[in-house]
Amino acid sequence: MTKSAAIEYGPHGIRVNAVSPAAIRTDMLRQVFGNDAAFDELADIHPIRRIGSAEDVADAAAWLFSEYSSYYTGQSLVLDGGLTAQRPFMRPERTPAHKTTEKKSQEEASTEVPV
Repeated sequence: MTKSAAIEYGPHGIRVNAVSPAAIRTDMLRQVFGNDAAFDELADIHPIRRIGSAEDVADAAAWLFSEYSSYYTGQSLVLDGGLTAQRPFMRPERTPAHKTTEKKSQEEASTEVPV
């Protein structure tokens, strides 16, 4: 629908886009997951190691309304912290963002290839 409307209304100077947020830290999501520990676990599966905020969505919408996005139309702006970029979906063996130490596992160290 977004693409069709962008094609139809583009000649009239009207841009049509969609904002598609994934997990956003809200009271509704807290009701689903129950507590901050569950939020931390959910954050750990995102490449940027956090859950989105309402401000992230507002910033995206503000950008779409600005002249900075004047050539952007017929698209869905996916706000998911890179979650859908992980194909196939894998849970990386990394230290979570809410912890401060990072160490390589023995397996990672043994599989590195010198360049």
